[in-house]
Amino acid sequence: MEFEAMTGSDWMLLEFEYPDTPMHTLKMVVVDGAGRGRPVTLDEVAAVVPRYLDLSPRFTSRAEKRAGRWLWIRQPLRISDHLDERTLGSPDAFDDLCSALSQEQLDRSRPLWAITLVHGLAEGRQAIVVRVHHALMDGSSAQRIFTRVTNTEPGVPAPLPEPSTLLGPEYRAPLPRRLYDVAGALADVLRQSRRYGPDKELIPHGMVRRSQLNQRSAGGRLCAVSELPLADFRELASLTGTNVNGAVHGVITRALRARMLADGVQPTEPLVGSFGVIEDRSLERYAGNNLATARYWLHVEEPDPVRAVQRVGASCAETVLFRRARGFRLQTLGSEFGRFIPPLRNRFVHLWPLTPIHLLTAYVSGPQEQRWLGDVEVVSWISIAVSIELTNVNVVAYTYAGKVAFGLITTPESMPDPAGFLRLLGTCLEELLEVARVRAS
Repeated sequence: MEFEAMTGSDWMLLEFEYPDTPMHTLKMVVVDGAGRGRPVTLDEVAAVVPRYLDLSPRFTSRAEKRAGRWLWIRQPLRISDHLDERTLGSPDAFDDLCSALSQEQLDRSRPLWAITLVHGLAEGRQAIVVRVHHALMDGSSAQRIFTRVTNTEPGVPAPLPEPSTLLGPEYRAPLPRRLYDVAGALADVLRQSRRYGPDKELIPHGMVRRSQLNQRSAGGRLCAVSELPLADFRELASLTGTNVNGAVHGVITRALRARMLADGVQPTEPLVGSFGVIEDRSLERYAGNNLATARYWLHVEEPDPVRAVQRVGASCAETVLFRRARGFRLQTLGSEFGRFIPPLRNRFVHLWPLTPIHLLTAYVSGPQEQRWLGDVEVVSWISIAVSIELTNVNVVAYTYAGKVAFGLITTPESMPDPAGFLRLLGTCLEELLEVARVRAS
């Protein structure tokens, strides 16, 4: 039997999952078969997908807990168990389908992924929606898979991967040694934190009160997707002296402020956001989780729009530097001792008046050139992450072919109109550009 011990950062994502807390993400490729004269069929998907499963042995392995430890266990895979197709009643129903798929949990007796071929999008397009458990991969590994299985030339299939195997049993140090290593890693973090001396004006510290984004949830999920021009974010970044990541988060901040004001809430304090920082960006990784969370300020209380973008951009940049200065060793070692966190969290989450963050976000830079799946044009590349109380609102921004694709998942209680919020992002981007251009002239 081929197996591999699961890392702590991966198995904790399995432990967090409850019936009302889905822990799988949606990775969506919108495709256009007009150039070849016919749509994609499910038989084509069934023929192509198995060729690339060797990118990681975890794609053909189930998750199983034995003797208190989570393992990846290799098993024969029947591709038909992982595929289905849906036809939309109208193109506008795509968001509703994503909402439904975000709540259809994966069968743990099989490898933790499933693919839905969606017909009926606007202009005769289709979508290939992949449900993949967060324990299997993060956004960075998903981005690498997308780049690996697509090509820049139409009709040219991506090279097939070499066969892959699980690593098998691994050495596990005795408990006293592991505790000693964790204590040493904690001491390193404290030393680095003191040495770095982060400014509290730039990086949040401690817990914060819930906001309207952290309403107690009854378990439902809502999703929405949209696209905006990457060139506009680049221009905004240039005009405000930040980078694209800062510009994206600045626009999100202005949209949150506008929503709060429309709801009759006067923002007097900043909100706290969080995104993942990748430990090793050079690693060719197609599975697993290799990031640590970092917190930043969303300055919704700042009335000046340009100043708000600048302050948010500065906070995002500083928190990445600080996270890297602290290192990732404690994150890696400490996750193995986190077995008690998910049960406690799921038991008491509805009672907590405080939260570490108000909003989850991610900005992932992807291919800027047009890509193809064989002879099928890839129009859009979109990701929808997970929504888990207390952090009910999660916005992911993927760049691809000159666009920024936003995927938003939330609960009905915290954001009843996610599509409206994404439209608000576009409005705020236009308003920010207008003001920034005037000031720069």
